[in-house]
Amino acid sequence: MRHLSLLALLVAIPLTAQVRDFPSIATSGSAEIKVVPDVIEIAVGVETIGLDLAKTKADNDAAVVKVIAAAKDHRIEPAKIQTDFLSVEPNYDVHDARRVTTYTVRKSIAIESNDVAGFEALLSAVLAAGANHVHSVQFKTSELRKHRDEARRLAIKAAQEKAKLLAEGLGRRVGKVHTIAEGNDYWWSSYGSWWGSRWGSAMQNTSQAANAPSGGASDGSTLAPGRISVTASVSVTFELE
Repeated sequence: MRHLSLLALLVAIPLTAQVRDFPSIATSGSAEIKVVPDVIEIAVGVETIGLDLAKTKADNDAAVVKVIAAAKDHRIEPAKIQTDFLSVEPNYDVHDARRVTTYTVRKSIAIESNDVAGFEALLSAVLAAGANHVHSVQFKTSELRKHRDEARRLAIKAAQEKAKLLAEGLGRRVGKVHTIAEGNDYWWSSYGSWWGSRWGSAMQNTSQAANAPSGGASDGSTLAPGRISVTASVSVTFELE
């Protein structure tokens, strides 16, 4: 047993001796790409409140049918119209927690469209049809992967240029890459409220999130969607020569 332990120690010594430190420089780079959106996603909700549960739900169903019909009238494909939330909630008397006074029925509809220019008309139509909540509005790009990869390339280039500048200031040169790690990347262009607010204030927030200029769009509408941001960041460790 002692002979085996001594042999293991002798084998471990040269392996440990191979581990060495090296002069290095660590930098990070980030990039942001502004992209014109070509996809719009809208999530709206229909909320009805009534004394009778069956009638309240029937009223909600009827309003949802009208909202879906309004979306189809704007050439939205049926596959891009989804009902994705349903809740039925009893409301109790404030003075008697056992007595139900009314019922609240809520249903959400998600709509996706490639007609970004027609966004305002679409939203106005579904609100007029019976949607009384705007949960979220998102401007997206169908080529997110391409733009994200480009942002990554630019982030790596930024990290390389930064490392080169710092190394030259110390009279050194950047060598091979030792480690590289990707930071959080994301795209942003959205506004959300869910069931917290009615559509009046939601429309205002949507317009602000879309970066509408004070003069409105050139076609006479009041909303001119801006560009969305696609970002990427990396951290790189280089050997110094």
